[in-house]
Amino acid sequence: MKQVEQLFLDQCKRGAFPGGQLVVQRGSERLLDIATGIASGHRGEESKRVPVTPETRFQVMSASKAVLARCVALLEARGKLDVNASVSRYIPEFCAPNVTLLDVLTHRSGVTMPHLSAHPELWSDWGNIVSALRDEPPAFHCGTLAYQPIAFGWILSEVLQRVTGETLSDFSRRELDPGLEWLTKRDGERLLGRGIGRDLGIGFGGTQIRRGKWDGVGGQS
Repeated sequence: MKQVEQLFLDQCKRGAFPGGQLVVQRGSERLLDIATGIASGHRGEESKRVPVTPETRFQVMSASKAVLARCVALLEARGKLDVNASVSRYIPEFCAPNVTLLDVLTHRSGVTMPHLSAHPELWSDWGNIVSALRDEPPAFHCGTLAYQPIAFGWILSEVLQRVTGETLSDFSRRELDPGLEWLTKRDGERLLGRGIGRDLGIGFGGTQIRRGKWDGVGGQS
């Protein structure tokens, strides 16, 4: 852990990021919990420098990717899917027949779906997602390292649904944690407006993930 801590501190010191927190936990044991750098004040228009502390709040992006990847790993371990197989084995109409699940998991599929990503008004209807998986062509050649901020979730969630017959929401609650809540962007905005769920982790397609009851106490992303 000392090497990990020093690497993190050195990266911040040389300007890789202005500030941040790093927590490593194994079960109930906290192995590392550090904060370094500044939360604000690194821009010219910000006169006051505010240091990062363990209590500093950050918006957690892509929190759902790890949950979805864990679901895929469970299915692979049970022999329900093969990450080296093509996505089209599970979604026959998929736009890129040579792309594998592993390509998607490692952001090398080239399928970033920029058109659908630019139209959030379409996201609430899963039928639009499925149609785009068929119709929207890859943005890059397979093998190109191109981050899939939203398409990652759309592709793998549809694979999971076709393999299990369950939605990601139902599967993850049953297999991982019954306290997981999957929210739409509208749900998240409504809760934030009421001062609830400030620790929401932002996921793919405008979804947000939160663990805990709707009790006004911020959950864990």
